Amino acid sequence: MLISTPCPNGLASWFKAKHPEVYVSMEDIINNLAITLCSRATTQLAPFIVVWLPPPIGFLKLNVDGVMLCNGKAGGIGGIIPNSERLTVSSFSKACGPGTPLFAELAALKLV
Repeated sequence: MLISTPCPNGLASWFKAKHPEVYVSMEDIINNLAITLCSRATTQLAPFIVVWLPPPIGFLKLNVDGVMLCNGKAGGIGGIIPNSERLTVSSFSKACGPGTPLFAELAALKLV
């Protein structure tokens, strides 16, 4: 089975793709993940449909998420690794904070 671990370049690329309005260099993100705390990046809420699909046979899928309280003083991160039969192979969750929701999501990716 194949599990890929995100590298610092991947985390930085993800952040830049998700928040193109934030002007920060890839190198700065790679060297100091906490720099995302300073960003004022926001996302517009829009109606959308989310469809989850299992990974192909012989592969695993990594789903992670991070969340923060509105005041940014505390949050949590978590993840789950399901197989192609939708069975959980591994999972994790832990408290994190303070920070922004973006920081929590990046921390979840980095933990893996």
